[in-house]
Amino acid sequence: MARPSFHFDTTLDDNEEVDDGSISVAALSAFLAPTMDFGTPTGSPAHNGQEALGDEQLAALSLSPPSSPITATTKPFRNAKEEHDYLLAQRETLKVQLQTLLAADAANGDHPNPWFNRARDEIRATRRSQHENAHLKEAIEAQLKQIRRLERSARRKKKLQHPSA
Repeated sequence: MARPSFHFDTTLDDNEEVDDGSISVAALSAFLAPTMDFGTPTGSPAHNGQEALGDEQLAALSLSPPSSPITATTKPFRNAKEEHDYLLAQRETLKVQLQTLLAADAANGDHPNPWFNRARDEIRATRRSQHENAHLKEAIEAQLKQIRRLERSARRKKKLQHPSA
């Protein structure tokens, strides 16, 4: 079963979007919002004049597996064309939903939910640290190459100075 991935790309700026199946900060925040620990202090669906996500949107953002998996014996479509048409319609629906969520995220700017801001800051810090770690790893590898070259040179010099060795 495919699990959602939290992917942090170190080559992107914080404002760039990635369409690789990873979970965005907005989606994670929306998923955690209805929970008691991460939600609004009053438990109300709306906070600071913003409307809460509907049940359908929350179900779409759910990280749990579908309740009834389709088995190999069940055919949900009569033929491939019907399935293709359904998938195209589903793709368009999801594109519209994504654009709506991205527009809402961009319009909100600083989110009223402190957990959203904290999650965003954590993702940014993770990206920075992964980028720095990659840079430091490259520097260490370059230093190890230099050490190997110097050791090889020292061995050669030793052999030239003492031919009997």
